[in-house]
Amino acid sequence: MSHRSSSPEPQSGETGSHLLLAPAEIRYMIYEHLLPHGIHVFRQGAGLCLSACVGASSDDEDGSERQDTGDPSSDTVWARRLGSDWGPHWLCEERVLNIDRAQRSVSRGNFAIAFTCKQLYLEILQLNIHNRVLHVTELDVLMQVLQKRSGFFNVISQSPDPSTSSILRFRELHLTLNLPSELLAKLEDIIETNAASATSPGVDESIDAWGTQAAAWLHLASLLPPYIQLRRLHIWMDHQRDIFWSIVDERTIMSVLEPLTTRADMDITISLPKIQHGLESHRHLLEQEEIANYGINRREMQRYYVDQDLNRPDKPITNMSISYEQLLLASLVGAISIYVVGVASTKRRTKGAKAPPGPKGWPVFGNAPELASSDGNLIPIFNRWAKIYGDIVQFSILGEKQVVLSSDKIAHELFVKRGTKYSDRGTPHAMAYITRDLNPALMPKNEAWRRERKLLHSAISITSNDKYLALMEEEAKFTMRDLISYPSDFDNHMKRYAFGVLTRSMLGFRVSSADDPFITETDSFIDEAMKCFRPDEYPGNVFPFLRYLPTWLVPSLGNMERIKNKAYDEIVKLQKKVELSVKNGTASSSTYQHFFENRDEYVISNEEAGYAFDSMIGGGTRSPYNALLTFLYLMMEFPDWQDKLQRHVDKVVGPDRMPSFADIPNLPMVRAVVKEGIRYRSIMAELGIPHRLEEDDIYDGYFFPKDTVFHANYAAILMDKDTYPDQQPFNPARWLEPSYPTYKEPLTVHPNCQNFTPFGYGRRACPGYDFAERTLVILVAQIAWACEVKKPIDPETNKPVVIDMKYEPTPNPRPLPFPCEIRPRSVDRSRLVKLEAARCEVA
Repeated sequence: MSHRSSSPEPQSGETGSHLLLAPAEIRYMIYEHLLPHGIHVFRQGAGLCLSACVGASSDDEDGSERQDTGDPSSDTVWARRLGSDWGPHWLCEERVLNIDRAQRSVSRGNFAIAFTCKQLYLEILQLNIHNRVLHVTELDVLMQVLQKRSGFFNVISQSPDPSTSSILRFRELHLTLNLPSELLAKLEDIIETNAASATSPGVDESIDAWGTQAAAWLHLASLLPPYIQLRRLHIWMDHQRDIFWSIVDERTIMSVLEPLTTRADMDITISLPKIQHGLESHRHLLEQEEIANYGINRREMQRYYVDQDLNRPDKPITNMSISYEQLLLASLVGAISIYVVGVASTKRRTKGAKAPPGPKGWPVFGNAPELASSDGNLIPIFNRWAKIYGDIVQFSILGEKQVVLSSDKIAHELFVKRGTKYSDRGTPHAMAYITRDLNPALMPKNEAWRRERKLLHSAISITSNDKYLALMEEEAKFTMRDLISYPSDFDNHMKRYAFGVLTRSMLGFRVSSADDPFITETDSFIDEAMKCFRPDEYPGNVFPFLRYLPTWLVPSLGNMERIKNKAYDEIVKLQKKVELSVKNGTASSSTYQHFFENRDEYVISNEEAGYAFDSMIGGGTRSPYNALLTFLYLMMEFPDWQDKLQRHVDKVVGPDRMPSFADIPNLPMVRAVVKEGIRYRSIMAELGIPHRLEEDDIYDGYFFPKDTVFHANYAAILMDKDTYPDQQPFNPARWLEPSYPTYKEPLTVHPNCQNFTPFGYGRRACPGYDFAERTLVILVAQIAWACEVKKPIDPETNKPVVIDMKYEPTPNPRPLPFPCEIRPRSVDRSRLVKLEAARCEVA
């Protein structure tokens, strides 16, 4: 029965009960015997009710205590117990379910004695305050309890001092939170967004089904301080999914408790599921670490019987055949849809909001013809629009709204601070198709993306230890030997190095030359796949109706199907190769070996894992390769900076040994040159991958309808006058001298590539930025120590050649071939490079 404000009040007379004739000591012994040690507060209808706590079970490892009799697969009672929202208090929940509905009111059952008279009520209330535990198992109930928003408090809050709510003097609060994984994921998103934007925890309770529950957790620390007599807070947390707990970012979730660390008189204990061996990371709390007044303990995760097919794709993509009549119908429906969507989005605009400025397009087609007629490089178009219309420019492609952002402040506000709305992808159709919407850098924001992102973070974090840093140093020395021995082949040496670092650390095998089949086949495929971003190569990216025409009429559709099948075959082939090498013991230690040997501990399908590792190959090889070629060009184009860099490295390292990772903290100029080189390439050629808006939004008076696609215009953002006032595309001093707004201390840490714009924004930022930075800084330091990079001399003019540096018009752009002359700085350094490489070969 729902509790109402008309619940029975205690009798007004002080002698309304004969029990009061007994001595106080006897009365308290009776209360102690009759009343439960713990009290559960739970929802019943529209109100809150109380029930006795009969204790928590200790059977979470196998659930055996929860089973009475019967076949586990068909025992509905046991299944309900296993899935109890009350966690280890499943028996408490079961007793509530078995009690007559009328007895669940706060004025019934064990609590009936409290309503005999006012004095008994106050005595029993004081006993419960000081000696009982308040149990809450639902976050929205917790919110009601802490904010005193229920009639429940009209009954239990009476005290001799009417100005003090007696609930404020409960000394022990237990939160048993068996939460949906979706809610935990939402909490992670909200907390990360708040942290990135330096705002206090907050959530719009109307956002979705999790709004109220999310708000309860986010505001827990701010709601508890008034409870001045609270001495113990115990939090038991699990999630309602048959997947491993290791996917949860514990540190982020528990960070909301940090304000409570000022309560030295409060003991906080947190009970969490065990982390599977090998999946521990910085996202997880350690039992042995001291976190203010927190105590961490681990237990087995609550068990479930849930059928779950992890191999089933979240969004299967099937081949489509379509008749001429269907095509006409689709075209008609599409035209109507464009009109309806346009009208609907206009009507949805909040009063006063307006559409952003932008170029007028063709009827129906919008700006698609202009984009499709480009050579694939949209940067000049975006820059031209930015100069005309400003930092926010809207255009359209067959009714689809798209926006170009040319301000870092605006991009950070939308992609980071409002990241929960702006973290979906607007990947071009051709690229989404060939990757089957399973590449984590490109795929939509869904559960498969979350699983792959967790795997990526786990894999990349493993490579940060000393063992993998030693592998990078070895690969750098091999590359230096090749560069000195065959300098004209510098392009292939940079390519081999980028692949060599990744294959050894991620996949467990070595590639000794750029002619290795793995490199040639993979690099060729990446080149082919990158063209899928280009509207001139794949017009279906901007003209959706072309996707349904026959392949003989639109040949690019046949290419897409071929590339998709080839990509999948290569992923399966690589998986088998690596797994075979692990089984027969020929593989060296790698992140894939760790994944394969602990496969049961990763909650991800083989298909998803394959595409996740494939994305590491694409990004982890192409980005360093492109950046290193850009570095060589910049050293030729800016010889003064090459001279400064060489003197800087010489001062720290000296002439008798090669730079190592131990030197990197003392080489801020190396890190500055690397960072500025990445900025330079992004200004010249980086397109980035679009974000897609998940719900209507308004910014600075502009209305953005749901599904608007957003492009970050890196070329403009990285030349912003406030951040880069010198307006130079290459100037490493900006990271080293206090006169620049980009300068940060200490120089043993800064500059670095953490949160650097070219690696993306928010949840869609590249997770491998630190892996890429480590790959670059060690080789750049060694090149500066050992080599001189110069422009070749034109034999006709006897002057250095003029190099017009150009890049491919794709995301993660590669420089087109250019000439470069590389020489050793001295015979002694050349000899030492070869000696060090030989030692690594023997080792």
